Amino acid sequence: TGEVMAEVFGEWRRAGSPCHGGLVLWLGDLLPGAGWGLLDHRGEPKAAYHHLRRALAPVALWTVDEGLGGVVAHLANDLPRPLLAELRVALYSGGERLVGEASRGIELAPHSQAEWDVEELLGRFVDASWAYRFGPPAQDAIIVSLHGSEQAGERGLPIAQSARFPAGRPLHRETAERLGLGVSARALGDGTIELELGAERLLYGVRVQAPGCHSSDDCFTLEPRVPRRLELRPDGRSVVPQRASVSAVNMSGRVNVALPETSA
Repeated sequence: TGEVMAEVFGEWRRAGSPCHGGLVLWLGDLLPGAGWGLLDHRGEPKAAYHHLRRALAPVALWTVDEGLGGVVAHLANDLPRPLLAELRVALYSGGERLVGEASRGIELAPHSQAEWDVEELLGRFVDASWAYRFGPPAQDAIIVSLHGSEQAGERGLPIAQSARFPAGRPLHRETAERLGLGVSARALGDGTIELELGAERLLYGVRVQAPGCHSSDDCFTLEPRVPRRLELRPDGRSVVPQRASVSAVNMSGRVNVALPETSA
């Protein structure tokens, strides 16, 4: 549901759309069970909330499948200041093998948008959307990410990221050992806990569960060999948990990690 909402709002938000936006019908569910809300009946974020939060962020990055026209990366900067960053595209085959990569420095004016064809960034034809189908797909995952400018010394964790699977979503489940998933935790000293996740193979639909805490991100794709850091913040209503668990759509079981004590 979250992916569908993000896809639709991305189509509406792009500069060439005649729609320019839409309304979210329902913020929160009133009763337990399936509902239209972005929050459940307890006020906790559902999967759709995280997808939509990224799609509607002031600095948002998303892709649109244009069929024979390929895959197009869209970037919106709704901040009151220019955005100076680096746009990176990475293509993976088999969930782990890097078969293409390119990056470009970009500068985006305040309250503006821009778009780039993935093959234009790569400098060659790769049938990114797998629309021509001359043979098996050369890549099954396209990761587009936005990083801080290298001149500012901010290269590292992405500001925004988008994943597209031209040959279908990776639904085959593998063990955490086969995926090479590692999770570590450390206290930041202000009551929050930082989780760092890394894996040798792509993880799709990553979920972080730590009752009593809100995660800074959830329901995302973890790129192979590219670490991801999250912050767990106490919700103030429950006891801070001693453990957190990580799951994914294409991973069997869960990975548990012990959480350190915080000073808050």
